Amino acid sequence: MYNSLKSFIFVSLLLVIGFTIVNAQEIPSKITFQGKLSENGELVTGTKSMTFTIGEWVEEHGEVAVNSGIYSVILGSVLPIPLSQFSENNIATLHIAVEGIDLSPDIEIVSSPYAFKAEEAANALMLAGLEHDLFLGIESINNQSGDVDRNLSIIGGSNVSVESNDNAIIISAVPGPTGVTSISEGEGIILDPNPITSTGTIRSTLGTDISSAEIQDQTISSSDIANDQIVRSLNGIKDQVHLTEGENISIVENGQNIMISASGGGGGTVTQINTSGGLTGGPITTSGTISIENSGVTESRLANNSVTSAKIQDGTIQSSDIGFAFGDITAVNAGTGLSGGGTTGDVSLSSTLGTSISNTEIDDNAVNSSKIQDGTITTSDLNFTPVTSPHVGSLTVTGLLDCQNTVSAWQHVVAGEDMQAGGSIKAGSPATSAGDGDIIAENDLVAGDGDVIIGTSSDAGAIGMTGSNNNSLLTLAALSSNPNNGGLWLRENGSNRVYLYSDPDDGHGYLSLKDEDGNSSIWLNASDGSINGSIKNFVIDHPNNPNEVIVYASIEGPEAAAYTRGTIILSSGEAKVQFEEHFSLVINPDHMTIQLTPRSASSKGLAAVARSKNGFTIKELFDGEGNYEVDFLVQAVREGYEDYQVTRVKSNIDHKNPTSTIKTLSTN
Repeated sequence: MYNSLKSFIFVSLLLVIGFTIVNAQEIPSKITFQGKLSENGELVTGTKSMTFTIGEWVEEHGEVAVNSGIYSVILGSVLPIPLSQFSENNIATLHIAVEGIDLSPDIEIVSSPYAFKAEEAANALMLAGLEHDLFLGIESINNQSGDVDRNLSIIGGSNVSVESNDNAIIISAVPGPTGVTSISEGEGIILDPNPITSTGTIRSTLGTDISSAEIQDQTISSSDIANDQIVRSLNGIKDQVHLTEGENISIVENGQNIMISASGGGGGTVTQINTSGGLTGGPITTSGTISIENSGVTESRLANNSVTSAKIQDGTIQSSDIGFAFGDITAVNAGTGLSGGGTTGDVSLSSTLGTSISNTEIDDNAVNSSKIQDGTITTSDLNFTPVTSPHVGSLTVTGLLDCQNTVSAWQHVVAGEDMQAGGSIKAGSPATSAGDGDIIAENDLVAGDGDVIIGTSSDAGAIGMTGSNNNSLLTLAALSSNPNNGGLWLRENGSNRVYLYSDPDDGHGYLSLKDEDGNSSIWLNASDGSINGSIKNFVIDHPNNPNEVIVYASIEGPEAAAYTRGTIILSSGEAKVQFEEHFSLVINPDHMTIQLTPRSASSKGLAAVARSKNGFTIKELFDGEGNYEVDFLVQAVREGYEDYQVTRVKSNIDHKNPTSTIKTLSTN
């Protein structure tokens, strides 16, 4: 954390008393002050907030322009300076603060020679008995001093009037002319000149007449044309419409009328229509209806295959309408596996297998599991000995065990080669009785989409791996004494190297890494979040040698501590250090150490005072007022770890060896 403070140094250049004399006894109320300001050794350019104080009079100037260190203000321009601040027995001083920082020393306010002369003149006038409203004159107005007799006149200009009222001059604005003062060109308009402020000419860009070319296309619609002036459209046709004579049509124009007449033409030669051959309704000489007479459609009028079943009404065709007779079954013969039959009357067929099917009557592989009713095959139906009753005993396979559904045994499932399960392999007792079954595979155990379930609700399960020397390499198991807590143990030639387990006593997780002698070199404790080891490092690649790395060891000590450091600028012998929020939130300020290093050989020494959770103050010894940089280092105990125990019982670090509680695997 790095802090910096700014110091202001000023040099007073000029202090001038400026006022307008109205009365010889009046006291000035404004003071012109000019100064020079530098910040950290550099002349200031910009704006600064300044506060000026004379006795009990205080005036603030929010934005004071500073150019190359030089600034100027008129004191009393905001708040008049009272006469009481300049009593005969009081030495008036001016105190200045810039951006809230007090400058020193204060400036003594002294009189100018003209002030002495003004005081002498005032005393002389009083002795002569002259009136207090004696007018002494005006030297200049707006830098104009008048003629040789110092006479200066104020004359009203355009729209301004000047009047005198006793000793007052009244300057007023006279309203000017009203109305339009300027005209500018718009769309379609030309001005000469543009704009017109007095006189000029305005004309249209279209000239004196508007031609059709100056009318925008499609801008005149039918609604713009009066109904009695023009035909808007004819049969929906617009623009230029022409009527053309067709066959036997004549068109004659007569004023506003168009006469359309038919000429020529005539009827045909047919004068009468008669009906016959299945039609009725004639004869017709003018109009009438022709229909098919009843029974008019005969067989001779139907083409072959012209009537389909969709045209025949249901139930209207009887057996007499069909030109062939129904016959009779002449013979029913019995085929393979059937007996009976006959040639006349009712006949029967029977199976030659009788009421049951023998083994000789079933082809090999003719019956699959889907054809067998569940629960109908018992032990007596099986012709091999390993299974003596349902789900009882051991299943031993010397070769490949390939299970597509379910293999169940109360005790052991042992396969000399691979075990492949498309369904489930279950070992151990059902939940209703005690058992201790194992699944032991000397080669691979492969479960397809099925599950490998180890252990039951009443017992702890385990998975183990052994090496070629039969030493245990890995055990993944529940604790035999606490089946709801599991663990992982890794070994080398039977010696434990890694413990990862949940402790049944406190419910926390632990990870222990052992060295070759069986001692814990790294210990992770979930109960307090601690990581214990003989040394902790960070490693980075060597920036100059790609074949090397840099290994740093962590700083260690007999406490759980935090630190922060930085550099701050001492101003007039004092500086305030503000801690970052994250640091103040984790430390206990009652267990804090602060180291200070001045970056100046002329330092009188430093002290850290006013210490708190949020920071501290640096002061130079012997009331020093030095201005230089100071380095600081702060170390503090973390809050909540004030009772950190350095010396502990070894079992509390190594916890305990859970090896004895591992469920062992049975190979019997």
